[in-house]
Amino acid sequence: MDKDRAGLFRSRWQEAAQVRREEALHATLEMRWQQSNVLYGFAKSLNLPYNYADEMEIYEHSRLMSHGARRGARRILRLGKGQREGP
Repeated sequence: MDKDRAGLFRSRWQEAAQVRREEALHATLEMRWQQSNVLYGFAKSLNLPYNYADEMEIYEHSRLMSHGARRGARRILRLGKGQREGP
């Protein structure tokens, strides 16, 4: 493969990646729900193990991280308004 063809090949894949990013950005909740159901069905058909406790652990971790992010954002806003840093 010469340099010109390799460049065209690379640019096509970069364009495809950009389209995928845009699709993911604009995906509706319904579309994401359908995708997760498809993945769940695929995993179930392969008899992959499913551990509900792991799912709850991930949920708790993401909830705590989300709460921490909100607290951090509020702190930044307070500091931006000239208030002193507190708990």
